[in-house]
Amino acid sequence: MTATQTQATTTTIPLNKLIVSADNVRKTGGGVGIDELAASISAHGVLQNLIVRFPEDDAKGRYEVIAGGRRLAALHMLAKSKKIAKTFPVPCVVRAPDEATELSLAENTKRLAMHPADEFAAYHALSQQGAPACGDRATVWRFHPACRAAAETGECQSSLAGRVPG
Repeated sequence: MTATQTQATTTTIPLNKLIVSADNVRKTGGGVGIDELAASISAHGVLQNLIVRFPEDDAKGRYEVIAGGRRLAALHMLAKSKKIAKTFPVPCVVRAPDEATELSLAENTKRLAMHPADEFAAYHALSQQGAPACGDRATVWRFHPACRAAAETGECQSSLAGRVPG
């Protein structure tokens, strides 16, 4: 930790106490893939903490999400569909207000998407472990848009051949 960094506090914060910060640097395309992210969160929980700050001027006691706006949108989607409570405890890291833009930029630019070959191998490994291809308990397929649509319509696995790994 450098002299300019502040100590972070990890805690859970009720979903209804979280709002997107204007300092979140992702302004374009943030809504892309929210359905898939919501499905992942529904299946596995929130795997990465949201980064928040407590603004001094908010009388309602809300925290601003400076990194994790897509996760927040997915959580709101789950709450709206009543899959989680509006007060769902969200894992968050509380940081100083003056770090907002820097931390949001760091989170949104320093990650690397998985290589398609690695993604294929991971889906294949799950299918080899017996993960079901269709239905409400789908593990592998709930993340791939074509498979998710197939599971929702009852389309069987054989009709997905060639469209997804497995």
